[in-house]
Amino acid sequence: MSDDADRMRDAVSRYRHLNRATADPDELLSAVIEACDAAADDDDELCNIAVVLIDGLLDQYWHRIGDRFQLEMAAHQPLRKAYSCTMTDIPNSLRNRLDALVGPDEDIGHNK
Repeated sequence: MSDDADRMRDAVSRYRHLNRATADPDELLSAVIEACDAAADDDDELCNIAVVLIDGLLDQYWHRIGDRFQLEMAAHQPLRKAYSCTMTDIPNSLRNRLDALVGPDEDIGHNK
C-alpha cells in the first residue's frame, strides 16, 4: 500500500468517531474546527481532514451550516487551508463565497 493510502486509512481511523450520519451538524463542524486547529502545522493532515470530514459535511449539510462554515473559515486559517483540499458538491454561490476566503498562501489543495 502506498504512503498516501496508509495516511488516508489512518485518518479515517482517527476521525471514525465523528460520524456525520448520527452527529449534529453544528457539533460536527465544531469538532472539525478543533481537528483543523490541532493540525494547523501539518498540511497533509489538513487535507486528510478535508477528504474524510469536510467534503461529506458540506455535501450533506451545506444548507444548514453553510453560513456558519463561512464565518468559521474567516476566523480559522487551518479551516481555510483544509477547505482548499475539498471537492464538494455544493451550490456555486456558496462555493464562490468559501473559495474567496482562501488566500494564495493557504491554498494547499491546489499547490501540492
